[in-house]
Amino acid sequence: MYPFSYRFYVGFLLLYILFIVNISSASFRWRSAQDPSELELCRRSCHGSNTTTSCRKHERNETTTGRCCVNNDVVVGLDLSNCTVKIMPSLRTVKHLRWLYLQGNPDLECDDKTFLSSFKGLKNLSEVVLPRKCNCTGGNGLWKSFSINGSERWCEGQRRNSCKILNVTCPVHADCFPNGPGFTECLCQSGWFGYKCLVKGGFPWTVIFTSIGASTVFVTIVVLIHQRKRRRENATRYTQWR
Repeated sequence: MYPFSYRFYVGFLLLYILFIVNISSASFRWRSAQDPSELELCRRSCHGSNTTTSCRKHERNETTTGRCCVNNDVVVGLDLSNCTVKIMPSLRTVKHLRWLYLQGNPDLECDDKTFLSSFKGLKNLSEVVLPRKCNCTGGNGLWKSFSINGSERWCEGQRRNSCKILNVTCPVHADCFPNGPGFTECLCQSGWFGYKCLVKGGFPWTVIFTSIGASTVFVTIVVLIHQRKRRRENATRYTQWR
């Protein structure tokens, strides 16, 4: 039977290997998600307007990948017009969107939480076209201009002072920043962290890693002492039996 210390180190090594493999696979999935040709949003099958035309309307350097407009491998535009969209898809993989077309989807649910939360983090969004029944996401007041053209509602120019418009109050050592139309976030000022930014001095990485290292050394020493004691006891018993 293997001694406890041996099993302990083998178990720790296996956990470490599993941790590294998990981190590596997550990194691979993240890189794959950034490839526009692999994004489900870009590969969506729709009818109606030509996405290539939409891309060239905004910038000549944009290229077309399915329903997405891409600039330097970054999705900056998404054309989901006439795509029979009822529930707003997640836009977490296209955080750098500058424009979004959703017209021609009369059954789009534009008043539920799923619709609103999809725009969280889209700080660069400057043009959204929605079905007429939908208000500009976050409220018409968060856009520099909005207009109705037939069955479409155009929202243009996301305002950068949404913290003031929404009257957001952050903790003493934090500042408010826009985080997409209708969303804000409070970020700790330099030198502050923790709950409501009440802890000063930055995150104590050194203290944490020192504590972990010291705990590991302590546990190792205890295990070794215990094993040595058991060996001595076993050796004494063996001598007595002889």
